[in-house]
Amino acid sequence: MKIQGTKKLLDALKIKPSDVEVEEHPFYSWHGNLIKEGRYQFLVLVNDLTRYVVVVFGLKAKDLKRLDAIIPEAIRETLRQEKIKDTVIDLYLEKAGKVFYTKTKDRTSVARMNKSAETMYVLFDMIDGESLIQPQMSVRMNEFMVGNGKNSYLYPHKEMYNHLEELAGEAIFQVGAWELKITLMLENHEVWRKVAVPLSTTFKELHKIIQRMFGWHNSHLHEFYIYPEAENEQTKAFPLDQKPVMHLVMNREAFHYQQDIPTMMEGGIRLDEYMPARILYVYFYDFGDDWKHDIQIVRKIEDYKKNYAVCLDGTGKRPPEDVGGETGYEYFLTVIDDPSHPDYKNMKEWEKHQQSREFDKEKINARLRN
Repeated sequence: MKIQGTKKLLDALKIKPSDVEVEEHPFYSWHGNLIKEGRYQFLVLVNDLTRYVVVVFGLKAKDLKRLDAIIPEAIRETLRQEKIKDTVIDLYLEKAGKVFYTKTKDRTSVARMNKSAETMYVLFDMIDGESLIQPQMSVRMNEFMVGNGKNSYLYPHKEMYNHLEELAGEAIFQVGAWELKITLMLENHEVWRKVAVPLSTTFKELHKIIQRMFGWHNSHLHEFYIYPEAENEQTKAFPLDQKPVMHLVMNREAFHYQQDIPTMMEGGIRLDEYMPARILYVYFYDFGDDWKHDIQIVRKIEDYKKNYAVCLDGTGKRPPEDVGGETGYEYFLTVIDDPSHPDYKNMKEWEKHQQSREFDKEKINARLRN
């Protein structure tokens, strides 16, 4: 695998490139630049053929010493985030071979790489500070259309898909999905969504899927609890009187409040590590308002071939953010249904900014694709 590095990258690696040009197929050639932002160093890799981008964050001196191993792993994790089959990724990395470094090819390639770095800054809030490799940010960057010469444009992720299919000679996406029914636990209102999610979806991705399906703002903390199979239908819907078998959290601060329950970061845990077993799940969002979402497996979809989630059905409008939990929600409904109430005018004005949406499958699926 040919890595054509900027002077900054090659100097950091203490490599003096040879003046002899080594030919490599552009599909297995990447341009790389080391970018410093504050106290952090980023590696931005751009594929020569597809313009596909892979980002590595927070590189330290010890990481640079093993960059030959980090680069293939970063490519692997980013393609896995795309839900591409492991066998296809293995084939690509095998064909690409061992990493070796040369100088950059030309100004055009460097300019394209710099343009990708600009996109990275736009998506800076997607950085996962817990990880060197940034698959989620990389996947999002590759969905942006880029210029490819005069009056020519392409989407890097689609180009990568096409060339991987040509290489593999088969469909490249993992097949299969879980159909889930996710119910917001409200005593007096019915609010639920059904969704198909690829088998390899992580719990961190499921968090984002739930946020988009219910229209939450993703402005509060969240966590998952995984419960053993309920003994009866009553506890199946609300298994909170049982002891969880696993607690999945969004950041390491949660480990300071550890309970007598195994606790792990949500990012590296895939649904298919648990969902073949008959286990129940609860997603908690906003520890102040305390919104609980019951997650139940409806069925396994064997012939699902998409690499993204699809909303299948649903009903009900979720409560506004920061309304004060279920008690506050009931008060909110009482006020806005009574124009004579002294809080009516202020509550109606406040409601305008909450974007509490009615169920709209088409709009939800548009959000799930972005």
